[in-house]
Amino acid sequence: MKIEIFYVPDCPHVPVAMVTLREVLSQEAVTAEIVETIVPDIVTAEMVRMCGSPTVRVNGQRVFGEQGLEPSPTLSCRLRFSDFENGATPTDLIRRAVRAASQTETM
Repeated sequence: MKIEIFYVPDCPHVPVAMVTLREVLSQEAVTAEIVETIVPDIVTAEMVRMCGSPTVRVNGQRVFGEQGLEPSPTLSCRLRFSDFENGATPTDLIRRAVRAASQTETM
């Protein structure tokens, strides 16, 4: 399983996202490296298709947002609705993506 997190320097949501990723992997008994990529400029954001900081991908698929719809690349930190977790990707979305990737790999 390939897990990637793309973010701008000093994004305040990254620590929460990293803790959440590690907790989900532990709870789901999944061993996977988390590849961190700092995105310093818009050219890099366009190259890696980062659509907000942080952007989390599991096996190349964004955890948050509709698949197939690619928002414009941006260097902005994510703002989420108040029921989400401080701008970080919601735990249930990460868990769902990890479970789906785990099921695909065991087939």
